[in-house]
Amino acid sequence: LVAIPSSTINHVRALPDANLTVLRTPVLEHPVDGVVVDPNEPLQPEWQKFLVECAVSGVPVYHAAAIYEAYSGRIPLTHMSERSIPEILGRRKTYRIVKRVLDVLLVVASTPVALPLSLLVAFLIKLDSPGPALYWQERVGERGRPFRMVKFRSMCLDAEKDGPRFAASDDPRVTRVGRILRRFRLDEIPQLWNVLKGEMSLIGPRPEQVAFAQEFEQKLPYYAWRHVVKPGITGWAQVHDGYAVGIEDTRRKLEYDLYYVKHMSFWLDLSILIRTVGTVVTGNGAR
Repeated sequence: LVAIPSSTINHVRALPDANLTVLRTPVLEHPVDGVVVDPNEPLQPEWQKFLVECAVSGVPVYHAAAIYEAYSGRIPLTHMSERSIPEILGRRKTYRIVKRVLDVLLVVASTPVALPLSLLVAFLIKLDSPGPALYWQERVGERGRPFRMVKFRSMCLDAEKDGPRFAASDDPRVTRVGRILRRFRLDEIPQLWNVLKGEMSLIGPRPEQVAFAQEFEQKLPYYAWRHVVKPGITGWAQVHDGYAVGIEDTRRKLEYDLYYVKHMSFWLDLSILIRTVGTVVTGNGAR
């Protein structure tokens, strides 16, 4: 691929493994697979003429935002607009129905392993610190509807006495057993119940706390669009970016979430499941 110079192209070239050559002059010196351009930036007349000549001669012309998506697995918020919304929503009724059936079947199939493991984890939590084994928290679900998500308790009882806040590295609120649970994502096992109830899916954007979601909707454009699908136990953002701390991390994860909402498919779900296994085994991104 070759590209017409622009600030967006510079962002694309900065991505890992981006195989993109920026043209110095509006001339193709050798055959190429396509020309990349950012139509949102004004072009000089010579570049406009060059672009038309490429299209007429059969050279594919690609939007810079689409190439950015392909290389990064994210939709840049800088290139989002109201015109992008219908494309993101799409028509995937059959996919959603089949995915729901698969969610239920997989949860039921996992019961012989998940139930004994849950009993063992609950026993260790009670042995390690005072308080209940399970922790219920209000999160934002599909269509922005709040629901009560359940997890194994991994923090001390008064962890949020001063209000909700992000977990930090070596967070003193996390118990000894909780560190192990969070490292290998074992604290998420009870959310299979939320999946069975239809409040969550196995795969989708992670559900955020209500207070944080309200803040992000004010600060990040298009944040609410991640709620057009069911939240998940694991997701595209989780296997790429780990735990978010602060508004900038959340902005980057939102770009991953919007990519998933736009491109969600069984192949993408399979990719996420495979990556999740690697994340669980290595413990990467845990807090």
